[in-house]
Amino acid sequence: MFEFRLNGSVVRVDDVSPNTTLLDFLRAKGATGTKQGCAEGDCGACTVAMVDRDAQGNRNLRAFNACITLVPMVAGREIVTVEGVGSKEKPHPVQQAMVKHYGSQCGFCTPGFVVSMAEAYSRPAVCTPETVADQLCGNICRCTGYRPIRDAMMEALAARDAAVGLSAIPGTPLGGPAEALSSVSYEAKGQKFLRPTSWEELLALKAAHPEAMLVAGATELGVDITKKARRYPFLISTEAVEGLRDIRREADGWHVGGAATLVDLEDALGTALPEVTKMLNVFASRQIRQRATLSGNLVTASPIGDLAPVLLALDARLVLASVRGKRTVALSEFFLAYRKTALQADEVVRSIVIPDGPSAESGLTRRSDSFKVSKRRELDISIVAAGFCVDVDSGGVVRAARLGYGGVAATPIRARRTEELLVGKPWTRETVDQVLPVLGSELSPISDLRGSAEYRRGLIVSLFEKFFTGERSPSLDAAPGFVGGDGEVPTDATRVLRHESALGHVTGAAKYVDDVAQSRPMLEVWPVCSPHAHARILRRDATAARALPGVVTVLLAEDIPGMNDTGPIRHDEPLLAKDEVLFHGQIVALVVGESVDACREAARQVVVEYEPLPAVLTVEDAIAQGSYHTEPHIIRRGDVDAALAASPRRLSGTVSIGGQEHFYLETHAAYAEKGDDGDITVVSSTQHPSEVQAVISHVLHLPRSRVVVQSPRMGGGFGGKETQGNAPAALVALASWQTGRPVRWMLDRDVDMVVTGKRHPFHATYEVGFDEQGKLLALKAVLVSNGGWSLDLSESITDRALFHLDNAYYIPATSYTGRVAKTHLVSNTAFRGFGGPQGMLVGEEVLARVARAVGLSAEDVRERNFYRGTGETNTTHYGQELEDERLPGLWRELKESSELSRRRAEVDAFNASSPNIKRGLAMTPMKFGISFTATFLNQAGALVHVYRDGSVMVSHGGTEMGQGLHTKIQGVAMRELGLPADAIRLAKTVTDKVPNTSATAASSGSDLNGAAVREACVSIRERLAPVAAKLLSEKHGRGVAPESLVFEGGRVGVKGAPEVSAAFAAVVDAAYLSRVGLSVTGYYRTPGIGYDKAKGKGKPFLYFAYGAAVTEVEVDGLTGMKRVLRVDVLEDVGDSLNPGVDRGQIEGGFVQGLGWLTGEDLRWDAKGRLLTHSASTYPVPAFSDAPVDFRVKLMERAKQHNTIHGSKAVGEPPLMLALSVREALRDAVGAFGQPGGDVELAAPATHEALFLAIQKRLSQDKAEDGRVAA
Repeated sequence: MFEFRLNGSVVRVDDVSPNTTLLDFLRAKGATGTKQGCAEGDCGACTVAMVDRDAQGNRNLRAFNACITLVPMVAGREIVTVEGVGSKEKPHPVQQAMVKHYGSQCGFCTPGFVVSMAEAYSRPAVCTPETVADQLCGNICRCTGYRPIRDAMMEALAARDAAVGLSAIPGTPLGGPAEALSSVSYEAKGQKFLRPTSWEELLALKAAHPEAMLVAGATELGVDITKKARRYPFLISTEAVEGLRDIRREADGWHVGGAATLVDLEDALGTALPEVTKMLNVFASRQIRQRATLSGNLVTASPIGDLAPVLLALDARLVLASVRGKRTVALSEFFLAYRKTALQADEVVRSIVIPDGPSAESGLTRRSDSFKVSKRRELDISIVAAGFCVDVDSGGVVRAARLGYGGVAATPIRARRTEELLVGKPWTRETVDQVLPVLGSELSPISDLRGSAEYRRGLIVSLFEKFFTGERSPSLDAAPGFVGGDGEVPTDATRVLRHESALGHVTGAAKYVDDVAQSRPMLEVWPVCSPHAHARILRRDATAARALPGVVTVLLAEDIPGMNDTGPIRHDEPLLAKDEVLFHGQIVALVVGESVDACREAARQVVVEYEPLPAVLTVEDAIAQGSYHTEPHIIRRGDVDAALAASPRRLSGTVSIGGQEHFYLETHAAYAEKGDDGDITVVSSTQHPSEVQAVISHVLHLPRSRVVVQSPRMGGGFGGKETQGNAPAALVALASWQTGRPVRWMLDRDVDMVVTGKRHPFHATYEVGFDEQGKLLALKAVLVSNGGWSLDLSESITDRALFHLDNAYYIPATSYTGRVAKTHLVSNTAFRGFGGPQGMLVGEEVLARVARAVGLSAEDVRERNFYRGTGETNTTHYGQELEDERLPGLWRELKESSELSRRRAEVDAFNASSPNIKRGLAMTPMKFGISFTATFLNQAGALVHVYRDGSVMVSHGGTEMGQGLHTKIQGVAMRELGLPADAIRLAKTVTDKVPNTSATAASSGSDLNGAAVREACVSIRERLAPVAAKLLSEKHGRGVAPESLVFEGGRVGVKGAPEVSAAFAAVVDAAYLSRVGLSVTGYYRTPGIGYDKAKGKGKPFLYFAYGAAVTEVEVDGLTGMKRVLRVDVLEDVGDSLNPGVDRGQIEGGFVQGLGWLTGEDLRWDAKGRLLTHSASTYPVPAFSDAPVDFRVKLMERAKQHNTIHGSKAVGEPPLMLALSVREALRDAVGAFGQPGGDVELAAPATHEALFLAIQKRLSQDKAEDGRVAA
């Protein structure tokens, strides 16, 4: 047994496995504000803080990842979670700032951010954008785009620095001497954890138990436990060993203790060893560095460890000790093979010694530096890391050279042959040119999911070139910072509401599906998944699994009482595979048991025999084999073949577009409980409760009236929870139905990524005709989407891609064909934009190539091709007239406000003077149609209850996933009923309140549900007005006409006569006494829309949203790494229902699009296995991937005539504005090499893709290569 303090209260731990993570323990104890996002320390949702000691031995606060920290590691410590930072009644200043700045959307990441921000608040040194970026880089947000979080942090810090005597964390005193950690001896579940306090005791334990695993911060071991389900029977902690965390500067250099954390090292070094501190700044995150040790980073012997290369360059050595004595081993001799070192079983790292550089008397000058190339700058693993150290004498001759690399061999390695060639030679351009070919051939990197061998070979050379030239960019090489945002635009009280759950988000009080499920005992589940992409099932046997302790049952297809299907459109998605598996990861069986560990163990015991079958894995393979889900959908305008033949210029091309993982911070989650009346209740993290209800009714063979589905709130959705939640919810419902007990399942991140659909990859071919001015005359395009193994929503998604191929451009003659390919991959699904982004990307690719072909500004060519005027030139290829001409004016306004012309000249001047670092600038438009393209889905219902005290409960069919729908609906009801915010409560979405709802998707949530709520409120007013008229007539002795009444300010009265009014509550009570119904339904269906697919004509959209973006980027030609310097966005959102919410949607959508287009790279192997199935292998944009300077404006005077309160949709459109980033990158890549010519840019344009594109331009001949227009 041991104890620790949690938010000031003592917590006793007994009979809990030492392999239990702190996160799992906290959540099981009810501290559910701390979230599970990735289980590997790569998202920050689990961030908590502990009271630790600083370099002076004083108490300080340090945030860390609870998901990879083991419970006994916090024995005797003080832990602070989000609940301890502040409460809804007394929020902390950082919590208040987050609410004010709309810093939360879905709110799932927010508790982790708040704890990291609380640590920042406690650190006086955190006061600049650069220090804030370092503090918060370990927290991922998929919703906001980070700008409001940045602004909230800076405001809270400014208030802190202006105040006196503020407490960093109430009830948790900091400063003053920290108590030493006590020893721990803990054993439970057959596993042991020891924490000795003396060096001698540690060595004795290691000698007696060489099999025991040493643990300090557990930043790697914790991942083995959570990701690989490893269990360690014997753990020995080094944390409490006296003196082992010491860092000392001695005569021969720096001595870093074996238990010193990386933050300890940062603090101790200060300005010393800048090449080390530079690498520390890009090492994982602050949460990881607070716990990870330098010795641990070296002992793991990871070939991609960040610190080994720079320490190899500095000739570091390790002091190893055991009861037999101590010895010193050079780091260059420490790594023996992949994940194997010279450390013996009974040895412990006493210290790492980093020697000083040459003395002044030696006459030598040291040049040293370190570099890291990764998919994103922060919170990522190296593709290649390098450390270089060259000592040069007074004559400029190299006397010592050490070149260390990581990521290019089985171990961190030095380039010995190159080092030997350098020594004795002058440090000159000529010498470097002589050794580069040797360096390029000396090491033999391999390809993996992070980077190709070709890219790594290029980086080996180019990083050394970068070291020699010394060319640096503050944007790319210095600590990242940011520019603060603008203040909010004032508007009326109903439109400045903060997110209705914001206080719950920032305090951890907002409950998500699994938070509620953790409040009482429930059965757990684990799936048995197919190891093949395509195979016939020969046998399934769960006998052994069912016999294991803790297992309640194992469900197979035969256990389904109804229909074995979850398909939303076509019945082609079995819930549990029976005869055949059609993708790697398809669920064959579900283990139901008392604990996740019991279920995982039983899943390994379920026997399934397969006969592998040929698999189709790519769109290209599907096209070649004629494997399709659908017939072609063709939309034509004019005679495209004749128009192409008559065009003065023509070009053709192919575009391959990658998919995208939703990476909602909250994975799919559901729990189910069988009722006592032949009913079942399911709580699901879904965008479509009615569809989940329908699927469960089919699976259980129940009428829908006996299935109740609730969606309380989601930790992100982005389309990924529109259909993909069907199966998890149906499985827990089936498990509860069969066992009679409540069952819960929050999917493990890896499982979620393996079994759920993504944004569709697309393959497009096109041929375009145009004139010398870049005017488009004809375009023929064929788009094929990768639907995966089942149809899902792929047909509609591909249709929308065809609808949006034009983006904002009028093309007189077109032929667009779309078709869905059938492959043996996960079934791809809805994702923000729903095919529109892929269609627009093809259109923008065409425009960019045309502009380069005619040698004109891409912005001018784009503007020249806009829809404009009336009639044919303002009518889409499917026959819908745009009705207005907003885009040209919006475009001109943004060109002026973004100072495009001036900045173009500045970019050109910068590029002319910078050989290896280039900038790019681009401007792109956006036109996006709003409505479900399946017409029948454009309907919504609402239920409004008015209680006798005047309070109002609003229910509607929309779901809240962070987009602020409930907040907007609250504002609508406030305006319609004239009530303050505290009088109106939004109910959780549930199918027994509003039936037969459409998914909250297609950016239509506010349009549809807002209109339905308005209809209900109008009915309420119509019922109350006669009652109020009678009440006022009797009170004032004068006739009052019901139609003369207005509802405002919480009162009902005569317009222009405030003295003739009554409180809304009084009117309501009078209505009740008069037996007037106070519960009303509202219903809305979108008028005047429809589309004839056979003809390829119609009006599928109620209206269009417009926008434009100007983006400036910087690209390092020697690494391919980039930074988005500035983004200017102007978007038409009509008369915004809530400008703060809408701005957040624009920023978040833009950054999500930026991720899709530049960094998020889904990878499968040749057997159809997803390789990028975790937060560490699939890096979404992190804190400093957001634009440095992010300027978003809403178009003024833009009221829409046929929508709720004049507003327009905002959820999806801004994602496509990120195409400006892709085009700015094209502009930057085009600045390398000879002017002109095509710029081939992959999608996504990753750092590797950019590097290879630049290398291609630099190496190609000046002559055109045949792909340029004839």
